[in-house]
Amino acid sequence: MERSADQKLPQIDPAQRKWLDSQPGVARTGFVLSQRTGSPALEICTSGMHPRTRQEIKSKLASLPLEFREIDSGDEVIPYSL
Repeated sequence: MERSADQKLPQIDPAQRKWLDSQPGVARTGFVLSQRTGSPALEICTSGMHPRTRQEIKSKLASLPLEFREIDSGDEVIPYSL
């Protein structure tokens, strides 16, 4: 899906970003176009994240559109460029 000119990236507060990056099981984060909706979302790549941690992230960042993707140690991790 193409991104329309009126779609804006969601904003994440630096304190929220720091908190998110410190959560166990978070491998990397970045903004992507959601495969489900075609709209910008914060993708959280996880590795062995406990369901309780995932739920806490969803609750704390409820104002943001989130996408979770489980990766394993064999996946190539390409840094996001923002």
